[in-house]
Amino acid sequence: MNISLSINEIPEDLRKYFRRRREPWIHRMSIIWHKEGAFPQPHGDKFTRNFENILVFTKNKQYYFKQLFEPFTDPKWAANHPDKPGRNMRSVWEFTPDENDIWTINNNAAGKKHHATYPEELVRRAIEFGCPEGGVVLDPFFGSGTTGIVAEKMGRSWIGIELNEEYCKVAIERINNEKK
Repeated sequence: MNISLSINEIPEDLRKYFRRRREPWIHRMSIIWHKEGAFPQPHGDKFTRNFENILVFTKNKQYYFKQLFEPFTDPKWAANHPDKPGRNMRSVWEFTPDENDIWTINNNAAGKKHHATYPEELVRRAIEFGCPEGGVVLDPFFGSGTTGIVAEKMGRSWIGIELNEEYCKVAIERINNEKK
């Protein structure tokens, strides 16, 4: 388990590595997370934003990607493809055929010490399709530590980077409580 409390605690050789990397990232897909239970917008001059963009980037054209499946929505597709476990997962986690690129997962952040706590199911799916068993998950915006908690449950190593020391304390507390 690795938790960096500040940018200064990241080993210098790792910081140098990231500074030297100049290759462009390849945008592979975008997903919209529809946040059920989103906090109301505190400003009276705009709507409450109840979604977040999840952008998936890779460094290389060849990269790890585990295909995920969802149930067929049309029984005749299932009958025509009995050898398949389901249809290729869309970036729709609401499983409705008319809405593409939207995953609906309840936020469940109420009562937590960090207002942007990700739901474990969201993190689990991202780790499942993007990190092989035995791989390492890097979360450069570690926040309340959900990524580390889920990565450990899934048998992955992880590195969390968070600049806000209060959020680091929240993450450490959550991770320690999870291990009990």
